[in-house]
Amino acid sequence: PLIKKGLIKCMISYSHGKMELYDFLVKSFPDLSKQTYWKVNNGKHFVEWVWGEYDDSQIICCAAIFRDYESKDAYKMGLFCVHPDYRGQGIGTHFYQYIMKAYKKVKWSTITDEAQHFYQKQGAIKLGSQKGADSRIYLLFSNY
Repeated sequence: PLIKKGLIKCMISYSHGKMELYDFLVKSFPDLSKQTYWKVNNGKHFVEWVWGEYDDSQIICCAAIFRDYESKDAYKMGLFCVHPDYRGQGIGTHFYQYIMKAYKKVKWSTITDEAQHFYQKQGAIKLGSQKGADSRIYLLFSNY
């Protein structure tokens, strides 16, 4: 696995949107439009992108970080994903732990069973559910 070989580097970018991140994200979120991507980047609570690279060039995991407007010392995470070709190798767990350590208090949501099981396996706290702007039901999680 790439993690055990030490080939994955996680980094924080203060960039407010790169097209290469959009191209990466649509592999995991095929319904993500460019318009929505740019709304994320220009949102008043958006802080930064965090991602991991393989071989210093290929993005293999990514997440957006936002300020939690309800709590000054907390964050929200969105669009957390691992490239489909690299799933099941421990990268998601490593990346998740990196984000939780870097941001301390984090909340997020998901709609897929796969993600729900992943977060529960990581020890995330399920906070309940909420209807999203798209009328779908999202499961809410936190690490605190």
